[in-house]
Amino acid sequence: MNTQIDQIYRGAASSKLDEFQTAILGLPEGQKVMHPVTNHFGPNIYLREMVAKAGDVVVGRSHKEEHLFSLVSGQIIIVDEDGARTMLVAPVVYTAKKGRKIIYIIKDARFQNIWATPETNVEKLEAELAWDDNLIVGPTLLNKEH
Repeated sequence: MNTQIDQIYRGAASSKLDEFQTAILGLPEGQKVMHPVTNHFGPNIYLREMVAKAGDVVVGRSHKEEHLFSLVSGQIIIVDEDGARTMLVAPVVYTAKKGRKIIYIIKDARFQNIWATPETNVEKLEAELAWDDNLIVGPTLLNKEH
């Protein structure tokens, strides 16, 4: 991981998340990778899924509400706006706090954000469930090996 990014990540707290996002956005284009998000729908359920490789750092959008988070495979560390770190090893489901999070991928991972909603229009869901951050409009990943 980039030394500047690593130092900010290890000291992540609310005031550091903006600094962390800025540092990631300042990296050369070859080090930033957008991974596709897969959207799934069921009766009154919206599931947003992503796959990421070991070494990736995910900076997500700021979620407006708590929601379920499922780590289907892999191992990750989640850092929230309070600076609290949570290590998760799959398989596990937990309640994600509202707000922004940084996710460091320790082992290749597949994870899902899950909301109860009848809406199936992705644009409407993104507006309803997450604030648009000026720096990031979706998950950004960093991995020199991609």
